[in-house]
Amino acid sequence: MRVLAASVTGAAHRRLGRDCQDAWASARTPAGLVLAIADGAGSREHAAKGARTAVAAACAPAESEDDPLLGAFASARRAVLGLASDPAPFACTLTVVVVGAAEVAAGQIGDGIVAVEQGGVEQGGVARSAAVTARGEYANETVFLTSRDAMDALAVERFPASEVTGVALSTDGLRSVILDDPAAGTLYEPFFTDLWAYARRESAASDGLRAFLSEVPDGTGDDKTLVVAVPGATGESRPPDNTDDPV
Repeated sequence: MRVLAASVTGAAHRRLGRDCQDAWASARTPAGLVLAIADGAGSREHAAKGARTAVAAACAPAESEDDPLLGAFASARRAVLGLASDPAPFACTLTVVVVGAAEVAAGQIGDGIVAVEQGGVEQGGVARSAAVTARGEYANETVFLTSRDAMDALAVERFPASEVTGVALSTDGLRSVILDDPAAGTLYEPFFTDLWAYARRESAASDGLRAFLSEVPDGTGDDKTLVVAVPGATGESRPPDNTDDPV
């Protein structure tokens, strides 16, 4: 399965001299391909470290968990809570997809976006949102991985692997671009159709995603992360060691 991914620092963070607080990671484990993204809470001092810690722990192979997806979230939460006696400065969201042989499982804590392609090219694939989290009472209210009720707020959705022909994960910095109705969380399907078509090209590369993220006007100035995976082609993108692709 081919994985393409990139993160870029948002314009607002660049103006303030801050590094990217998003992070992503991917790993091939005995349970299957694990994809994870995290969005560090912008107002928290060590949010970037929290995000990097969360995705690394989520993608580490779990030895004793019966459910790889739930195990990924439990491992990530333990890792972030273990960073300090007060984990609040490390607050972040977390989105994880596990692509297994029999099942594709998606989960979210926070306000990330997951899209699943069903049907593929030959059948005219359809993009559908997955593991949509419940909206809070207020517009900008978000549950973080460090929140007391984080695991209760975890949204999970599962699909037969035979029905899934592509997946995509994004942090909320792209919300205004990739959602048809940001308030309702409805996907803008043409974006994802084009994204999966690009990922299937022989010439597709993470640099292409990075260029798109750097140029697209997002309207929020927030950091932006995009991860896409399609079957058939092999190859997995690894995060380079720089501030625009943290892990």
